[in-house]
Amino acid sequence: MKRYLTLGFIALGLWLVSSCSSDDQMTVARIGDYRITTAEFTERLKEDFRNKPLANVTMEEKRSTLEKMLDERRKLMYAAENNLGEDDAEYQAEYNYNVSRLIALGLYEEVVIDAVAPERLLKQYYNWKHQQVEAALIAVGSNESEKLKKPHTLREAEALANEYKAKLEESHDPLKTARELTEDPMGRFHQNPYQLGNFSVTIDSLVHTAKVGEVVGPVKLSGSYLTFKILSRKPVEKKQTFDAAKNELQRLIRGQRRADEMKLFEQYNKEFYDKFNVVYYDEDIARFAGVMEAWGQSPNQQLSDFTPEQRSIVLARLNDQAVTGGELVSLFKESLLRDYRKFQTPQGLKDAFVKPQLNLYAWAMEGRNRGIDRKASVKNNIDKFRTARLSQQLEKDLEKGISVSAEEIETYYQANSDKYKQPAAIQIWQIAAQDRQTAQTVLQQAKAGEDFTKLSKEFPSKIGGTAGRFDLGYQTMANRNYAEVTQAAFEAGPGQIFGPLEVKGNFLVVKTGELRPESLRPLSEVRSSIESAIFNQKKSEKREALLEEMRKAYTYRISDSILRSIG
Repeated sequence: MKRYLTLGFIALGLWLVSSCSSDDQMTVARIGDYRITTAEFTERLKEDFRNKPLANVTMEEKRSTLEKMLDERRKLMYAAENNLGEDDAEYQAEYNYNVSRLIALGLYEEVVIDAVAPERLLKQYYNWKHQQVEAALIAVGSNESEKLKKPHTLREAEALANEYKAKLEESHDPLKTARELTEDPMGRFHQNPYQLGNFSVTIDSLVHTAKVGEVVGPVKLSGSYLTFKILSRKPVEKKQTFDAAKNELQRLIRGQRRADEMKLFEQYNKEFYDKFNVVYYDEDIARFAGVMEAWGQSPNQQLSDFTPEQRSIVLARLNDQAVTGGELVSLFKESLLRDYRKFQTPQGLKDAFVKPQLNLYAWAMEGRNRGIDRKASVKNNIDKFRTARLSQQLEKDLEKGISVSAEEIETYYQANSDKYKQPAAIQIWQIAAQDRQTAQTVLQQAKAGEDFTKLSKEFPSKIGGTAGRFDLGYQTMANRNYAEVTQAAFEAGPGQIFGPLEVKGNFLVVKTGELRPESLRPLSEVRSSIESAIFNQKKSEKREALLEEMRKAYTYRISDSILRSIG
């Protein structure tokens, strides 16, 4: 177990060892030099119990989550002590890339997503999600609207919308009036109850804050106008906590405000590019695109075909951070064999790799400057990534030295013979009729020697689905799809014709064929599955033994009072 952990694990693992008085940095548990703070623990609880308010999480459930986090820390400590991954350059690069990605995403969430969909707005949407609003809506398009293109000008559309508003106010049947007047060809304005996210945040807000009976509008949208009357409003049971619904609501709002989000992203991107002195090397980008084109045309291309010189080509730079051709090869790995074509032109290479990579590094650099890497949610994500990768390596190491002998396979086969028994099976055909008289006619002809397949064509089933199927193949008593037919077939025995058998209102004439008795599958057929079962069992035992060893070696301290106070 000497791979997949760098010295960076030790440095990054020793978080905030000094004491801190703020509530979110109070220590829930300590194991060695690692601390689990209230902020980290709260983030994990929210993740583990998305559909449950934290106040309802029991002490037993909190301890279960905490024990999982402690096991993760034990693995990190074990890795550090055993120098796992210290000499693994590939893992070092992958680890650094993913840490940068998580920090960049953390910054994006803070400065862009939180601006587009702030917590206050998310909570408003959570409350609106639990209101059922019925409304009559009238949309009026114009020649400036993309989604609701109409011949009238925007000024004419406004006048028409005001005219329709007056009619809506006077109407005794608002829904009928709205359907007659709206210019929405898709009818989405007629959907009731009102669906959040169909329009803008402004419209959603107006709909959910207007009084019942109130007519609102015309509200100007992008080249169109919307007028609506609130018909009714009633509460809906809350089946999700806010934390559980948060991601869904965030996606909904971001969809509405996509243009605002992109504008903010471009604004920050330009700021960071200027700050970190981003430079594209167009000649080298063209050179590496040529390398990719030649590689794509070569037969049986392999990633190992790229020479050290080709991998070292610098495509762009920001401050001291270079973006190289080798990064592309390392990042895409085997998928490059499939996706190489998009990197074969300078513009394609720049758009599909160089620019996204520069964005990542620029946002990660700024994120570190702003302390994003110290946020509980980001630390938790980094921790999960490295723990997952470490767990993969530990799993590989556990497999070392495990072997399964022929004697073990034979012993397992004899001890678990019930697992490899093939149940008795009988061959069945059926002709399904919708009335007893037709079934009786089929039965008489079949018993008189008429070919059963020919009869199935003369009396085709009008019963849809599997119920009307003719050839059922070999059926066992364990098959529930044809339970009644199969039971009757076994009782009748092989080579019989009987019926009519009434099943769920249908009348069946049944023919049985060969009866296969219960048998034991030969060892040759199941050897590989038995070998895998024994191998996995031994691996599981080694895993549990190692975890138990870690638990004994790395003791911990828990603050029950702080644990109890969370939630």
